[in-house]
Amino acid sequence: MHLCTHKGYIDTLKLLFQLEPEYIETLIKGKTYEAKWTPLHIAASKGHLDCAQLILSLGVKNINITSRDGSTPLTSAIMRGHVDIIKYLLEQPNIDILTPTMFGFTPLISAASKAQNDIVELLLRDKDLVQNILYRDNDGSTALHHACQSIINNPIDTIKILLDKAKKVGLEEYVDCVDFSGSTPLLSSCWHDSEYLPAIVETLLNYGADPRKENKYGWCCLHVLSQQSCKYFIKKKKKKIHN
Repeated sequence: MHLCTHKGYIDTLKLLFQLEPEYIETLIKGKTYEAKWTPLHIAASKGHLDCAQLILSLGVKNINITSRDGSTPLTSAIMRGHVDIIKYLLEQPNIDILTPTMFGFTPLISAASKAQNDIVELLLRDKDLVQNILYRDNDGSTALHHACQSIINNPIDTIKILLDKAKKVGLEEYVDCVDFSGSTPLLSSCWHDSEYLPAIVETLLNYGADPRKENKYGWCCLHVLSQQSCKYFIKKKKKKIHN
C-alpha cells in the first residue's frame, strides 16, 4: 500500500482494498519503518490527490497522525507545495492546523519559512487565527520570524500577509514580537545574507518595526548590519531613528 501511494497507483490501491477489506484500517494506520509515514502521509507528500481522497473515504479517523518527526499529512503536503491536497485536507472537519513537528513547526510556520503565499493565505483562516499567528517553535520564533529569514523564495508578500492579518485581529505589536533570545523579526532577518534583505527591512520598517529593539545580548539590527559591513542599511536605519 505504501508503494502504491508513493507511485500514485490508484487502481492497484482500490484493488488492494477490495481484496482485503478487513485489513483496511490496519493497513491505513501502518507506518513505514524509517520515517513512520502512513500511506496518507505519502500520498500527501507525493501530490497524489486521488489516493488521498480514496484513503480518507474509507473512514480514516486520525487525519492528524504524526510521523517520526511530528509531521502530519498536512505538513507533508505543505513541504512539497501541493496546494490541491492542502485545500482538500483543510476541508476535513477534524483537521488540526496547529499540530507542530518535533522542531515546533506548525503548518503555518512551515509555509512561511518557504514563503508559500497561497498556502499561508489558506492556513490563516478565521478559526484559530490568533493562536496560529502567535504560535512559537522550539526557539520561540513565530511564522513572521521564519518568513523574514526565508532565502528560498521572495518573502515580501508573505510578510505582508502575516502582518495584515495580525493587524486585522488587533495584533499591531506582532511586527516586533520576540523569540526566546529577545530577537524581533527585523533583527532575525539581519543575520541572514539574503538578496531579499533590503526589501525585508524596508517592509518591516513600513509596518512600524522598531530598529532600536535589542535582544537579550544587547544586539539591535544596527549592530548586526554594521558587523556585516552593510553600509547602505546603517545609513538608512540611522535616518529612520533620528526621524
